[in-house]
Amino acid sequence: TDIKKSLYFYKKSLAISPNFIPSCFNLAILHFNQRKYSQAIYFLKQALKGNKHLDRIYYYLAISYKKLHQYSKALSMINKGIKLSSDNPFYHFEQGRIYFKMKKSKMAIQSYNKAIDLKSDSPQFYFHLGIVFFQANKLTVAIRLFSKAIQIDDDYDLPHYALALVLEKIEKYKLALKEYEKVLEVSDSSLLRKKAEKRITAIKKRLAKTKKNQKQ
Repeated sequence: TDIKKSLYFYKKSLAISPNFIPSCFNLAILHFNQRKYSQAIYFLKQALKGNKHLDRIYYYLAISYKKLHQYSKALSMINKGIKLSSDNPFYHFEQGRIYFKMKKSKMAIQSYNKAIDLKSDSPQFYFHLGIVFFQANKLTVAIRLFSKAIQIDDDYDLPHYALALVLEKIEKYKLALKEYEKVLEVSDSSLLRKKAEKRITAIKKRLAKTKKNQKQ
């Protein structure tokens, strides 16, 4: 396969020059894309030996450590990346995701807001910020943020599903139903579609029961 050929090529390059930055970094990304995060970390560290000022290395190290649930190391790496490139919105976004995993909601909100300040047209930023408020049961703010994400990208399935959950929680069943149906329309995720179908069935049963009770 192309990936195996690339691995072979980069490993040959490393055999000649063990700390050759492009080979180390590219080999790390190949492992990263295969979700082999421990291997990715090894080669990213090798790349760091040649250049400690390449912010992308710290960014991928942060994500790799996060995927391995090593959140303190992930935070340390993303902070170094931000120090080198403070105007990169995706670094602040990743910092927010790490803080959220660490259950540091206030810090996550600050990071997400910084990402939005730098790039206000990313639906993912608003969605993830909305999740923080949703989990804090601040539903009015969550609704506004999920709606903003949908406004930017109506085909983004996650905010539709999250908005439906909030609407269902505040007993706006018909509006929730529309959002769950939108998930079925736009989502390619079989798992998310199954979840939406389950909620649609539950809401329709509830609405039917309410209608029946009103007639009695």
